[in-house]
Amino acid sequence: LAVNKVDNPEMRNDIYDFYALGLGEPLPISSVHGIGTGDVLDAIVENLPNEYEEENPDVIKFSLIGRPNVGKSSLINAILGEDRVI
Repeated sequence: LAVNKVDNPEMRNDIYDFYALGLGEPLPISSVHGIGTGDVLDAIVENLPNEYEEENPDVIKFSLIGRPNVGKSSLINAILGEDRVI
């Protein structure tokens, strides 16, 4: 729970009112001043899954990068044997 607009020490004491919401420990931030935003980012990263779960491990994923209008879509369509990319 991120509590914004905590710009000074007096406002910091008011964050404890947010415990009553039952959403966990409130994190005081001031997005304008950049105070506490790193703590919020750390909390987000801490709650992300550790491993990437792939839906179908047999699917090949690739990227084709190049300048505009050089035939990237045509190349992919030719490889796939169908018009999948416009």
